[in-house]
Order: sequence, then structure tokens, then C-alpha cells
Amino acid sequence: MTYHNFINMSLDDPFWQDVYLYNSREPWACSSDVRAGIQAMLTVQRADEELSFLRDGLSTALLWAVDLHKSIKDKIEAIDAVELPEGANKNDSDDEMEGWWGNLLPLIDLGECSDAVKAQLVLNVLHEKLTKHETIMLGWAADAKAMWLDLYGKILPTREWFNLITTLSSEASHTIFLEARVVKPNEDIAAGEEGDEVEASELLALMGMHQI
Repeated sequence: MTYHNFINMSLDDPFWQDVYLYNSREPWACSSDVRAGIQAMLTVQRADEELSFLRDGLSTALLWAVDLHKSIKDKIEAIDAVELPEGANKNDSDDEMEGWWGNLLPLIDLGECSDAVKAQLVLNVLHEKLTKHETIMLGWAADAKAMWLDLYGKILPTREWFNLITTLSSEASHTIFLEARVVKPNEDIAAGEEGDEVEASELLALMGMHQI
């Protein structure tokens, strides 16, 4: 079949009824072995495609986890690093405080709450979310490692996920050891003053962070 023959082919040519590439007299149509081989190759190609999707999905999930962990820690460190001028106190006006906190705090109305108190509330929420996120990451660790080895064959030392998991595992083991040595007394925690409850998700959304 040449291009010249193709463009001069009439519409009543058998080509159009017995499609050239799937001619019923060719081996791929009449030989069961050839047909089985074709199906096997197509299956292998589909499997390779699915493995590629799995690799992309795993890499994306681990990258998301690392980036969110870094985002929360960076925000905590930025707020902790703020040094208020000597003599600054909670009675200072919001306009004065704004110059010190910049855009670190969310624009959320907490009534008479000063920015210094707001910063502590934000820190509490961030620490809570960081702990929750690290717990999720540690829960993923074993399965993520097994999947990575199956899909990639080896773990590269430059992968941030595995370095971070090693650090978190070490910190978690150290924390458990310390908690086991501390005897906590039974204390009745008095209820705080009544007020409107602020959702953690609202604070994080206003700070440009995704809810975990």
C-alpha cells in the first residue's frame, strides 16, 4: 500500500469493507498465538502505564506532606521569632501592633483580644495541627516505604520525605521515653472564660494554609 494507491482508491474498494490493518486473513486475526501475544503486549503496556500513575501519585502525596509540614513549621518559627519592642504590651493599639506582627496573624475578629494573645492562639492551633500532621506522616511511613521500594527499587538519600520521617521517628521515640518517666498528677482543669469558639480551620484558611 502506497500513498499514491491510497488516494486513488475507489469507495467500493474491498479495503473499506475489510480494513487493511485488521484484515481477517492476516496472522493477527486468524492465529490464536499471535492474538494472545498481542493481548499480552497490550496488557504489559497498560500495566506500565498504571505503574507510572502510581509513581506520580506516591511522589505527589509525599511531596504534599513534606511541603505542608514545612509550611506549618515556618509559620510557627516566624511568629516565635517576633521580638516586640521594649515596653510593648497587650494594651497597645492594633495599629501599633500591626507594624510588629506584619502579616503573620490572620485577619480574624477576636473581640477585645490583643494581637499578642491572638499570636498565642494561632501558635496553639499550629502546634496542634503540626502534631496531627506528623502523626499522619508516621502512620504512612511503613506503607510509603514499601510502595517506594516496589515502584522505584531503592530509596534515594536526597528524598526529603524519608529524611523527615527518620527525624520524626527519632523525636517520637524520645518523647515516648520521656513521657514514660514522668508521673502526671491528677488535676482538675478549670474551665476558661466563656467566649465565641474559633475554628482551627478558619485560622489556617486565613493564613493561607490547607486544612489537614
